[in-house]
Amino acid sequence: MYSIKKNYIYLIALVVALVAGGYIYFNFDPATHHYPQCPTYRYLNFYCPGCGSQRAIHQLLHCNFAGAFRANALFLFAIPYVAVGFVFENQNIRNKYPYLRKLLFGQRAIVIILCILVAYTVFRNIV
Repeated sequence: MYSIKKNYIYLIALVVALVAGGYIYFNFDPATHHYPQCPTYRYLNFYCPGCGSQRAIHQLLHCNFAGAFRANALFLFAIPYVAVGFVFENQNIRNKYPYLRKLLFGQRAIVIILCILVAYTVFRNIV
C-alpha cells in the first residue's frame, strides 16, 4: 500500500515538473534569456551532443520542427527512443517482449548509441 502511494507522489511530482518546465520553455526563448550555458561549450569551446537541446525544446513547444532540428537534430530522434524506454519499464510489456527490449536497450544498443553520440559530436564540430 505504501509503495502505491509513493508511486503516485512521484508521478504527480513528475507531472508538475513537466508542466512547469514546459511553461518556462514555451514562454522564454533560451536564445534570448539567461538559461544555464553548456559547460562543455563554455570552457572547451566545442559542442557536446546535448548542446542546443534547450533551444530544441523551445522550438518543439512552438511546433517548429525545422528549428528544433537545426538546434539539435539528435534530440529529435532521442525523444521517441526515450519514450519507448519508459514504455518498456512496465513489467507486463517487459515480460511480453523480452527480445525487443534486449534489442533496443541491451549491451549492443548501448555501444551503438555511444558510437552515434561520438559521431554526432565529431560531425557537428567539424561542419
